Amino acid sequence: MTDQTSTQVLANGAIRYAVYDAAGTLLRYEYLLPADSPSVVGTPINKNTMLTDATAAAIGGLPADPTVNNALMGLQNNIREVDYNTNSWRFFVCNMFDYDVIKAMGGAK
Repeated sequence: MTDQTSTQVLANGAIRYAVYDAAGTLLRYEYLLPADSPSVVGTPINKNTMLTDATAAAIGGLPADPTVNNALMGLQNNIREVDYNTNSWRFFVCNMFDYDVIKAMGGAK
């Protein structure tokens, strides 16, 4: 996952956006800067808050520039059911979680 880097940014942080009509014809460019004063500042949507390099490395087996979707699929691929023939108990083995996490996920049925 890679953060977008705008090439047209004003000194005050405003970012360039294109304005189009309904037919798809470019009318002009506008520079916009969020100017509200939110009562609660939310979590920014960026690489660091969505999928850090450390998390991607912990999952393993992901593409060079993984997305959150790649990471979720990687988690699914890392979890597998193993039958140890122990009185119908089933354990889920995952190469990155400890037993407490597996148990919390309902790993022993």
